[in-house]
Amino acid sequence: MKKLLLSLALLPMLAVAQISHSDSVKYNSSIKYFTGIIGKQPNEGGAYLKRGVAKFNLGDYTGAAADYSKAAELDPNDSKAVLELGRTKQIQNDYKAAIITYSRYIDMQPANYIGYYNRGIVYRLTEENKPALTDFDKAAQLEPNFASTYNERGIIKKRLDDFIGAIADYKKSIALDSGNYMPHFNLALIYSVKNDHKTAIIYLDKVININPVYAAAYYTRGDEKRQLNDYGSAIFDYTKAIEIDPKYANAYNNRALSKYQMEDYEGTIEDANKAIAINPNFSAPYYNLGLANTALKDFNSAVDYYSKYLILVPNSSDGYLKRGNAKIFLEDFQNAVNDFDIAIKLEPKNVDAYNNRGVAKRFLENYKAAIEDYTKALAIDPNYQNALNNRGFAKEKLNDISGACADYKLSAQLGNTGAAEKVKLLCNN
Repeated sequence: MKKLLLSLALLPMLAVAQISHSDSVKYNSSIKYFTGIIGKQPNEGGAYLKRGVAKFNLGDYTGAAADYSKAAELDPNDSKAVLELGRTKQIQNDYKAAIITYSRYIDMQPANYIGYYNRGIVYRLTEENKPALTDFDKAAQLEPNFASTYNERGIIKKRLDDFIGAIADYKKSIALDSGNYMPHFNLALIYSVKNDHKTAIIYLDKVININPVYAAAYYTRGDEKRQLNDYGSAIFDYTKAIEIDPKYANAYNNRALSKYQMEDYEGTIEDANKAIAINPNFSAPYYNLGLANTALKDFNSAVDYYSKYLILVPNSSDGYLKRGNAKIFLEDFQNAVNDFDIAIKLEPKNVDAYNNRGVAKRFLENYKAAIEDYTKALAIDPNYQNALNNRGFAKEKLNDISGACADYKLSAQLGNTGAAEKVKLLCNN
């Protein structure tokens, strides 16, 4: 159930901060002033550019784009207006227009790295990884000391499974700007994918040292600690993430998982419900509620929550498996079989679904069909001791004592204590 946070690197050229009242007054005053200039000199491109900057800073991106476009129309050589228009289109999520505009800027200023850098970011956002890589390569060539280029290029290399190259770029970015926490965060994500959770935690510690209010760092460090079975510390980090961002549904869900691992099932239920309250369409908490209610032997509730999970994730073989398991405990054997049928259809090598369907059929006293399912499970995993033990039981019910003993003995050799008892009782004569 681990949820890796996708890295969204900072966009220094597009950072939009909340403006103060004094700044708002200043920008509105600028708009009024340059509007007056435009009224007197309607062909003054510079006035449109400066008014566009003020509108941009006030968050009026549509107005800013119109002014930048007019400035570029009046002065086709005004590369500043073109660059600002590209930035505005990017922040409006009009990525096609942003790429066209940045390309125009690059034609005007081919030796300026910022056009390639900004266009590379848009290609990253549209997941066009190879063009993004080409642009970041060019930006790094033109300006080798701009740290953010290496961080962005690292993101692309990670996507392209070039982990060695990504690590080198993140470290280069850190060497140029050690105060930027994002390369540290992205390094942590790399080491997480490589299952080197201890190293990931080291980098997340650095992120938190630089930016102690970055909720995603605590959340991700919680995930890494959970992977190391350090559930108490994971809960601490998820709690910290929630304190910073009370609407962090993933943090509630993963804290629920950690509590489940610590057998705090009531705590699991509480956190999963909080995640759902934030996002009713978040599927994972419903699954976790199914797990917790199963552990509490409230199988009716477990079935209800797995059913809600399956509405959101209808192709989850595991969801049908888990709901089928709960139905077995409710002695709803035929409907359990139906769930296992779907689980197998969705995942033909779901070994547990074959075994558990066999169990349900055994309770329905359809021992031959049960044996067929156990045999299918064993074809996938010949060392599945429970399937061997279960097949032995079904054979015993059909009075195939020699076949039953053969299965019990194999299961006992694999460590099944119940099968070992059966060998003593049934197979020593």
